[in-house]
Amino acid sequence: MAFRLRLFAVLVALLAAASTASAQSAPRETNFIGAGVRVRPAYDGASESVPELIPMVRWFSQPWFVRTTQSMLEGGARIDVTKDFALGAQVAYEGGRARSESKFLQDHSVENIPIGASLGVHAELDSKIGPMPVNTLLRVRPNVDRSQGTQVDLRITAAQSASTGLPAYDLGGGLQKTSAGLLWAYDLNREWLLIGSASALLMRGAAAGSPLVQDRSNAYASVSAAYRF
Repeated sequence: MAFRLRLFAVLVALLAAASTASAQSAPRETNFIGAGVRVRPAYDGASESVPELIPMVRWFSQPWFVRTTQSMLEGGARIDVTKDFALGAQVAYEGGRARSESKFLQDHSVENIPIGASLGVHAELDSKIGPMPVNTLLRVRPNVDRSQGTQVDLRITAAQSASTGLPAYDLGGGLQKTSAGLLWAYDLNREWLLIGSASALLMRGAAAGSPLVQDRSNAYASVSAAYRF
């Protein structure tokens, strides 16, 4: 747990330095950096929850990007194929699984899955249903550690309103997991904003039948403060 907190703190510091250095090349209203607290299951399928520090960042400077706004810390490069459709490649933080965070894992001497990274590609489409903005993101994420395999996830985010302070609805998942939740942002002043999220994850298929799964449904929640630049 302590190692994860230190790692996130280092990531936030590095992202702050990189973002500050590049601020003049990026649109003010679309970029921010900050940190917050998230409560999550010890691992997907666990009955125990743990808190952790998280970075909160969104930085785009064509073709480069870094963000946590699509459920994970990722960065890379992308190209705009059309005004509303982009293709890209990313490196992403993969959290692993720590036995120290779960009594169940300790009691059954389950091995840790180390913190790692994935190298993958994505396609992203911005569209509308009537006046409602809709973002669709498809990612393919092969883990650098080949023994951890490849993950494919699809996320759909529909904003209730383009105005800050109202929620967006978020649906994501792959073949073995499905999640749904709410995202929101609130302007504290011209520079600072609060960002929050709450979601539920449901294990399905082979994942739900794993002997490690104590609870097929898990809850996530986070709140962060971020500086817009």
